[in-house]
Amino acid sequence: MNPEQAYRKLCEDKNHKDRESLEQIISGEADASYCYAIAVKKCRWELGEAAISTSAYYSYHYAVEIIGGRFVLGEAAISTSAEMSFFYSRWAIQGRLPDIMHRKMLAFGIMDSSDEWVKEYFATVAGRDPLGRRAEHDIEMTNFLESPLARQCSQALRPTAKFLALLQKRTTEKTLLR
Repeated sequence: MNPEQAYRKLCEDKNHKDRESLEQIISGEADASYCYAIAVKKCRWELGEAAISTSAYYSYHYAVEIIGGRFVLGEAAISTSAEMSFFYSRWAIQGRLPDIMHRKMLAFGIMDSSDEWVKEYFATVAGRDPLGRRAEHDIEMTNFLESPLARQCSQALRPTAKFLALLQKRTTEKTLLR
């Protein structure tokens, strides 16, 4: 039985005789775990949190809709996406991201100064101190993202076609050697 089938069984009968074993099956996938937590449990479901934490999308939604705040276990996945990080800072944390996530947003901005989510994060959410005043260093980051220097950095950090071809060749060679 797959997680989706187990989820459907428990949606039909919350007191199913094999509930514990069905929950174990559900807890193996992020989408099934999230859906089970929100639709059936309607509260935090620790058994499924490990699976949920592997997905930026489900971690963000779990933090906002179930926890109503930080979901520390899912922050690593959330921080892989500038968009999810922005929404997480805006709706789950309602403020500046934790330091490591904030630094990743800086890195996203340096790699692609035109990223709308990074710009929005530094222009609104991150640029406030605890009293709601604009934080100077984040104003500087917002100004940097708008500068010609940022565009030059973004282009310099983008891998060239030659580099990508070499990487593909080495990956293929390693695969063939196995």
